[in-house]
Amino acid sequence: LRLRTKEAATIVEAMFNKMEELSKDEPKLKPTGASYACLVSALIQQDPFKADDTLWRWHHEKEARKMRMEMDDRLLNQLISALYRKREDDWARRILKLAEAVLDGKLTGISGSPSANSMAAHALLKEGTVEAMELAETFVMTKLLGSKQNSLVFQGTKLVSTIVRGWLEVGETDLATSFLTDY
Repeated sequence: LRLRTKEAATIVEAMFNKMEELSKDEPKLKPTGASYACLVSALIQQDPFKADDTLWRWHHEKEARKMRMEMDDRLLNQLISALYRKREDDWARRILKLAEAVLDGKLTGISGSPSANSMAAHALLKEGTVEAMELAETFVMTKLLGSKQNSLVFQGTKLVSTIVRGWLEVGETDLATSFLTDY
């Protein structure tokens, strides 16, 4: 069985559903954080919207049951990339929600991937509102301040130009100039 295939995603999802069904009679069998991580990972390539919904279900379970929710940056990076590539329905709003959760400390990170940072910033720009631009600016500056020095130049230039373009697109020339001057 090859990973990241539709067949693999179907099998992992069936196993997860079976765990949930069995846990009704035996609470010790409730899916764990690792179960959720495995399901999200299996669904990302086949159905990133379902993977995103599963991630948020995992987050709510974590809050309700005080369970662990440990995920590496790669899982969030892959989810953002998959949502960005699909660009269907409410992809930008979903990436916006992930970016907000990262900034609020509800989810671990998006720290290692310049492309995921750029995709998240682009999704914020897609919203086309001043509020989204303020969040994009905060997100980008947080990512820049947390960057390793060697990736700062490439990542910083790309992200800053994205923010400046976004401010210009929402008609905020002064904010675009101010951001560029401050950077």
